[in-house]
Amino acid sequence: MITPLSRAKIAVVLLGVLAVAGQAEARGGYGWGAAVLGGVVGAAVVGTVVANSQPPVYVQQPVYVQPQPVYVQQPQPVYYQAPPPPPPGYYYQPVPTR
Repeated sequence: MITPLSRAKIAVVLLGVLAVAGQAEARGGYGWGAAVLGGVVGAAVVGTVVANSQPPVYVQQPVYVQPQPVYVQQPQPVYYQAPPPPPPGYYYQPVPTR
């Protein structure tokens, strides 16, 4: 899409080329000068159109997000109590292990 500003630039360049070109002569002109000037101006116009034909590419910037605080409740302590001592005269057989 050509914006109004781009159209104005192209119009100014074309008017400048017409002003510089002068009157054409029927006997062959002055050599390669007009062809070179036309090529340079044409390349500039085509280059401008090609360079501005792509839409701009926007890169999303990284965003830092602070993590939410996490509260962990520690497990309650566990206390083990030794069994009461056996009364005198009794014997407890040990538990077999595998």
